[in-house]
Amino acid sequence: LGFERAGLVAKVYVDDGDRVRRGQLVAELERSELLAARRRLQASLRESDAAVGLASLTADRLERLAEDKFTSKQSSDEASFALQGAEARSEGLRAAISEIDVDLRKSRLTAPFDGQVAARLVDEGTVVASGVPVVRFLESGGMEAVLGVPAVVARELPSGHESTLSVQDQEISVPVSRQIRDIDMGTRTVSLIYDLPTTDELNDGEVVTLIHRREAKSGGFWIPATALTQGLRGLWSVYAVQSENDVATLRREEVHVVHTETDRVYVRGTLEAG
Repeated sequence: LGFERAGLVAKVYVDDGDRVRRGQLVAELERSELLAARRRLQASLRESDAAVGLASLTADRLERLAEDKFTSKQSSDEASFALQGAEARSEGLRAAISEIDVDLRKSRLTAPFDGQVAARLVDEGTVVASGVPVVRFLESGGMEAVLGVPAVVARELPSGHESTLSVQDQEISVPVSRQIRDIDMGTRTVSLIYDLPTTDELNDGEVVTLIHRREAKSGGFWIPATALTQGLRGLWSVYAVQSENDVATLRREEVHVVHTETDRVYVRGTLEAG
């Protein structure tokens, strides 16, 4: 969270780890200049309102005199427009005071939701620019887990589908809350969002694993992951043993990795059975 306006930080009321409630005052900027400017404008407004009162009385008198032919219509019109000018000046001063009131409100930083202060980033006496973070908040309540999965898997997990998640070595069943139907250009995955159960045991930034089993029919072979070796032009290779006339020879075979697990991979390529 940061202030909407620049200024000198006068007071920070929270520290790392503090619990805060929505609307609680977190920090405020020095406001003495704004308060002085507001008092100056209020004095000008009182002066302007007095001028409005005098102009109103003058306009009324001259209007009655004009009706009785004791003064010219020109004098009555001038008094009427003078009253409108005085009222406009008062309205402009009220707008200026309202603008200062907005800046005064923006000088006080309040918590937008219940949560905990994860980090206090500035101290009193610091001059901050508009939008510079003052504190970092963690929202209390339910957490979300965001997981990136291949698009083909995302089609199998629509909104509402019960999924198994592993958090802190414990498995929980959680429905898919929603999908972001936009492929991440960096990971080429679709994001699934899960609303996690409310608990004090979960930490922000926790690693969550999706457990999803799917069957894929494809010809090939399971081989140990350690059997793979780097091939040419980004391909993978394995060494196959070929026996002929009781003589064993090694042959390099190019393979395509179809699926990867912890200690084994599923490949297809120029390998032959046996």
